[in-house]
Amino acid sequence: MHTVRLVIFAGGTLGLLLGIALMTLETARLLASTEEELPFNPLLHPLENLFRLTLLLLCVGLMLISGLPREQFGLLPFNFMRDLVVAALTGVLMAWGVNLFSMGLLPRLRPGLYLPKTVQLLRPRTRSEIMPVVLAALPAAALEEMLFRALLVGGFSVWFSAWGLVVASSVVFGVLHLAQGWWGVVLTTFMGMVMGWFFLTTGSLWFVVVAHWALNANQFILAYLRPDWFERFAYATSA
Repeated sequence: MHTVRLVIFAGGTLGLLLGIALMTLETARLLASTEEELPFNPLLHPLENLFRLTLLLLCVGLMLISGLPREQFGLLPFNFMRDLVVAALTGVLMAWGVNLFSMGLLPRLRPGLYLPKTVQLLRPRTRSEIMPVVLAALPAAALEEMLFRALLVGGFSVWFSAWGLVVASSVVFGVLHLAQGWWGVVLTTFMGMVMGWFFLTTGSLWFVVVAHWALNANQFILAYLRPDWFERFAYATSA
């Protein structure tokens, strides 16, 4: 019976990953083929949030179906200092590290490696949207961490090396950010590996969810305050 539950868990997780991958890559294709701006922010659209909540519940269901101990998925008791304070600070520092590194390197490379369209779509468009966007970024980060860290790394480590799974899942995670250009793929692959390292070393899913959320929220706020920075990443040329 336990073997059957694990098979269902593995098949369901891979099926969920495939479905999300196909939708994400199709979205990237559509973004690349049009210059029109969406009339709404996808992070704030009710149907988008309902769909995201459904996927989160599917992730929880897969955890329950597996029959594995909750610790396998990083479901430790929430620690305020570790999982909120340290994780949030870590996410903000990661965001600024990525930005400063990109600002220093991209002018030395050919323009077009980074595409700012995704950030432009998701950033707040008015001051009143800042807090709703920051809050909506939390379930979005939770979904990615539950799938790529809790399920694919934590769950699949009953069969494969956890560190090997961190690398493999991070590569997939990076490719699914193709809408941000190849620089976005490289950076998100690297950030996925960092998140995987945090997941394995802390043993906490909450830590990586909060760190991921803080990183994304920082980027969205910065894109609202300084949209020229992301344009500079996209069209930088060597002096």
